[in-house]
Amino acid sequence: MRLGCFGSAICFNYATEQCQKCSEAQDCLVAANKNLSLLNQDVKTAQELETKHTRWARKLDIDVVGVESLALDFKLDEQEKILVSELPKAARPLISSIVAKGYNLKNILKTKSNPFHQEKPIYLASAWSVVLGNTEFSTKELTAAFKASFPQWTMSTVYSHVAIVTKVFTHLGVIESLGCKQYRVLS
Repeated sequence: MRLGCFGSAICFNYATEQCQKCSEAQDCLVAANKNLSLLNQDVKTAQELETKHTRWARKLDIDVVGVESLALDFKLDEQEKILVSELPKAARPLISSIVAKGYNLKNILKTKSNPFHQEKPIYLASAWSVVLGNTEFSTKELTAAFKASFPQWTMSTVYSHVAIVTKVFTHLGVIESLGCKQYRVLS
């Protein structure tokens, strides 16, 4: 059986130690580049379709929800608009509330305190505890923390909150993805 991620556009990252040590890294690099190119073509096609949908919506007098109507409490430059628009819909109010409260999570991380303790949304306290307690973690650890804190949640609810938290913390520069559902805490 061959080792490696087989060129997965999501998992392959030559900057990681695992990929640098892998004997299949060169083959994966070629395959990952090809897969990223295909994915990029799909994204461009989706953007073209989105533009067509927007034009039709305007003709039919239907409201189109875009980045401008996200009700964010802070100004975004063009790159940030793209990043925020890529966040899951549920993550947009979350990032807005974190920024509106004036939290600088990078500085708070250095103090090793949990600003989300007894604040809404309450699941952020559990997520932040995982970030504080590790230099690297996986989504499995976040999943376990959410299940322990909120046993009434279904697994679908847990997974969606894990996705939201990892996207928001990544966007705010607190963590970075190492690929394959692994994250590094940036200090």
